Amino acid sequence: MPLDKLSRNKRISLIRTVTNEDLRQRIERFERAEDQLEQLVVETRDEKRRVSEDLQEVERTIDDLESQQEKYENIQEKISTGELQEISEQLQRNQELEKKLDQLFREKEGIRKRLRKLHRKKGKQENYDSEVKEIIAEAVNDFVCPTCDRRITTEKAKNRIDTGNCPYCGRKHSLKELRNSIEEQIERSDDLIEDLEAEIEELRDQRQEVTDDIEQLREEQPEIGELDGFIKRRLDNHSHDIEAVQRHTQDELENISESLSESRAKQEELSERKERAEERLEAYSDALESASGMVDELTEESLEAGIQEFSDAWEEAYNEMNSNLELEIDINEEGRIQFPGRNNLREYDRGGNLSGSELHLLNISFVSTLSQFATENEVIDWDTIVLDEPFSNLQEEENKEAALEYLTGLDKQLIATTSDDSLEAWFENVEVLEREPLQTTLGDFV
Repeated sequence: MPLDKLSRNKRISLIRTVTNEDLRQRIERFERAEDQLEQLVVETRDEKRRVSEDLQEVERTIDDLESQQEKYENIQEKISTGELQEISEQLQRNQELEKKLDQLFREKEGIRKRLRKLHRKKGKQENYDSEVKEIIAEAVNDFVCPTCDRRITTEKAKNRIDTGNCPYCGRKHSLKELRNSIEEQIERSDDLIEDLEAEIEELRDQRQEVTDDIEQLREEQPEIGELDGFIKRRLDNHSHDIEAVQRHTQDELENISESLSESRAKQEELSERKERAEERLEAYSDALESASGMVDELTEESLEAGIQEFSDAWEEAYNEMNSNLELEIDINEEGRIQFPGRNNLREYDRGGNLSGSELHLLNISFVSTLSQFATENEVIDWDTIVLDEPFSNLQEEENKEAALEYLTGLDKQLIATTSDDSLEAWFENVEVLEREPLQTTLGDFV
């Protein structure tokens, strides 16, 4: 039963070998290239993602540093104009004003931190839906198909998901349970996003109220000028010692300037790495598309030529051996052997609903067809067919006789084992094997 021992990929590869070896080698060469390029695309895309994340982090750091720099330069200017001294004196004279400003600035800073946290949380949730398909597809890519021994590409897996096929094996399969689970997660995510948006909006309103209160105080007390929480904390931290604030400001500006130089150098390096990764990703993606196109094109060519020719010859051989209804045999590009019928589609695989007689005749006719093509195309000098108990499951004498007549009529040497004495008349040379007990001792192997 050779068909049982061959994976779908091995079946199709073997058929291509005996029908068009050059085409088979080209297909396998492009398939290897496709697998390698898919891996390079995945690795490069992952590299680009990591570099992009690092670049975004550096750019956020630069934005924070530039904001800090601007704030300290503002303090420095206020010190040089004497405005900070006036603000400090006004706050020290009016303890009630200072206390109220402290409360408002702390409240505003707390709202800012909470808003930042909520925005990040919302961003993660918004990415959930778009990432689900990518996650499934890339997870599939980590495994090798046990049927065809090939890795499933990410793009192929995503296409299969879109068409309602299993992303792993490509067969029509209900993804309802998986989709329901994902949809539940997405619905929960959508609900959470709505809650987050509501909370963010509420905090924005609170922040505006605090800002309005601060502006009102500034209008009532013009002496405090553009005093904000940043300046107020520096005054408090140095007990309103303007000289200490000035030294601190100068030190911080020097540190910020140095950090900015390092961060901008890092930004430039990461930008170049990202650009190189994008160029490689584009080149790999184009090459992958080209390789996949060649695989599809050559596979189609193989189906239209060699595989269809083999399928027709196999079908003819089978029907010559079968005295009952004729069977139509189809082989697809994945190596599936199917038998279209009026009411249903059967398949040579587990659950194919084939009888024992059909299974045996399919295997015998497959081997004989394979042998004929191998010899005719000078792939191998395959002039002998060896069959072990090939007719044991053929209950109908007509089928048995038809199979024997076909096989003995081939221009091949046929060797068959059988326990059916009635078959001796079909063969020129018959050898009888007798079973005898075999005795030995341990000493025979020393």
